This record gives sequence, structure tokens and C-alpha cells, in this order.
Amino acid sequence: MKIDSKRLGFMLFIVVFGSVAVSSISGYWQTESTKTPIAFESGEFEGMPNPADIRGSYSFSDVSEVFEIPVEDLIEAFALPQGTDPEEFKNKDLELIYGELEQESTEIGNGSVKLFAALYTGLPYEIDEVTYLPLEAVGILKRKADLTEEQLLYIESNGIDVSKYRIEENMTDEPEEPDSEESKDESAERLISGKTTFAELIEWGISVETIESILEREIPDESASVRDFCTQEEIEFSVVKEKLQEEADALD
Repeated sequence: MKIDSKRLGFMLFIVVFGSVAVSSISGYWQTESTKTPIAFESGEFEGMPNPADIRGSYSFSDVSEVFEIPVEDLIEAFALPQGTDPEEFKNKDLELIYGELEQESTEIGNGSVKLFAALYTGLPYEIDEVTYLPLEAVGILKRKADLTEEQLLYIESNGIDVSKYRIEENMTDEPEEPDSEESKDESAERLISGKTTFAELIEWGISVETIESILEREIPDESASVRDFCTQEEIEFSVVKEKLQEEADALD
């Protein structure tokens, strides 16, 4: 049997758009990425969102909606201005605001949001590295969360006064000229910060193979900073930084 071109076109339209409709109904067709962490699959918290899967690309509104945390508490916890737009502000932006903390080998970033959300809601969360919180977050958790003595001791021990680290507050200050001897010492110590580029790591003596093994990705541009690459690829910068620092410390 022959099928004319008009009829064939109509049949193709039905096949293509019909499959899209079915996929949409069944949840397989998505036109945009969702901002929903994976859920616990078993146990007491089965079906509830897992704080460990919070991404740096999530906005404060995403976190608020999924974990039922008032955005006002999130903004206050991370010492942000009251006019901060929770829909625009991303977790990864915390590393930009509190970037100077890296100089003291600490960090306020996406890992801090994971910990705060877990403690605020009482959901389980395994801390695989030392995680810091602003003192404001510590205060909110002490008032509103049901904490164990161990959890209380942890956040009190790792609470940071972030008021002097906010980049916006320091922008009007005259930049300090680094002492030449201090610069030499810092260079000799090979300290990794958000500004460290892949080219610098390679120059220090860390092989490309080692760096890519830690990233589990190829390096597309050696001139890119480690943190910018991690942000783009949605990799936890603090984890990568720690592993790279171990490699740098092991160099002669």
C-alpha cells in the first residue's frame, strides 16, 4: 500500500508529538533541569529530600521550598543583606562573598548550606570534612533546631564571625600591597585558593593526570581557575581543593 506525502507527514506528527506527550505524563520528558535533591530510599526518612544532594546551583528559594526552611532564616543564617533576592542568590555565590576565608583554610559555601539544612530539619547527613557555619547560622540552629549535644558542640566549635570577611564590605577599602617576603613564603608553601589556576598547579609539579583524576574530568583550559571550573561543572570546590592541597604539600 502506498502512502502519500501528506498522510505520511501527518503520521510522523502523531508519532513524534504523541511520544512527547506520553513521556511528559510519565515524567521522562523534561524541558529544564529540576532543582530537587534525591530522596532517601529507605528507613525512617524514606521519600524525604537528602541534604547531601544539595547543589551549588540551587538558589535559596530552591532550598527553602524543598526543605521547608523560611528564606528569611536562610538569609539571616548566612549573614546576607535583607534585600537579597532568594530566587537569584545561589549557594555557590557564598564562596564569592566569603572568599577571603580561604586564606585561613576555612570556607563558607555549599557544604555549609547542606549542613545547615540537615540540622535545621533533623534530616541525616554525614559530614565528610570539617564544615563551617556563620555565627548567625549557629544562633538560628540553637533557637529552632532539635540538636544533640554532639551537634551543638560541633557547630559551636566551627562557627565563624563572617562580618569582616564579606567582600562587599571591604570593596571600599584601599587594597593592601602584599609584603614581598610574605608573597614569596606563600608561593613557596603552594597554598591553593579560589584564584589558583590549573597552569599554576602544573607549574608547581602536579601532573595533569593527577589533576584530572581528582576532578574526574579533563582540563579544557589550563588558564582557568580551579574554583571557576568547579562552579561550572557543579563540583564541590572544597573537596577538590583539599585533595589538590594534599598533592601540593607532597611536592618537594
